[in-house]
Amino acid sequence: LIIISGFMLGNCAGWVAYSYIIQDFFVLIANAPGLVMSIWLNLNAAKLIYQDNLRLSNNNRNVNMTDESSSAQDHINIKEKHADLARQEEGFSTGDVVQHDQKRKSVLSHDQLVILMVVLWIVTFSSVSFAPINIDTVQAVVGIVVNLNLVFFYGGPLSTIVTVMKTQNSISIHRRTLFMNTANATFWTAYAISIVDYYIMIPNGLGVLLGIVQVFLVIIFPRIPFDEPKSEDEQAVELPKAHATDTE
Repeated sequence: LIIISGFMLGNCAGWVAYSYIIQDFFVLIANAPGLVMSIWLNLNAAKLIYQDNLRLSNNNRNVNMTDESSSAQDHINIKEKHADLARQEEGFSTGDVVQHDQKRKSVLSHDQLVILMVVLWIVTFSSVSFAPINIDTVQAVVGIVVNLNLVFFYGGPLSTIVTVMKTQNSISIHRRTLFMNTANATFWTAYAISIVDYYIMIPNGLGVLLGIVQVFLVIIFPRIPFDEPKSEDEQAVELPKAHATDTE
């Protein structure tokens, strides 16, 4: 979601600029709210990731607070006790702490992605504004750049299609989002055909194609919920049963 919000910012900014170039109110009104929403999503994503990493950092700091005068064994016991208490207070599991470094990297990735999108469009806007080129060339440059941005959006559906075909399970496809995205791409493809705009037609046509493929996958493959990890109590009940079976 974090990666998508970053590319959403660049995508909506590009289409808003494209709407100014071709003087199309429908393209503007469809993407301007998305631009505002993408800014809001990126701001909140940065806050959430920062808070998450801050709590995990405090958790690790509490784990390292031990009594230096205790023996080696007491040191280990106190350290484990601090870890358990800190995790219970903060609401983190052991897996969350293990993934701390990965989440710290995601902060950097998110920041870099947003900056990359901003720099990309500043360079693009500056180039087409100051370069001695006609309006058709400006339309082509902005249209190509915004379509390149869309390639990363198609990475999501493509990876989902591969996952569904490998697992033969369509649980990873969100049906409501699928139907809305497919309908949206269909309408924009029809609109692009009516105004003969290939920069709008091609990406949305591909969106329709990917949507149809996912619809067929939903029809063909069942939705099987993934097995949830068993609790310690359930595992404790199963162990005697397994032992009894082995004894027999």
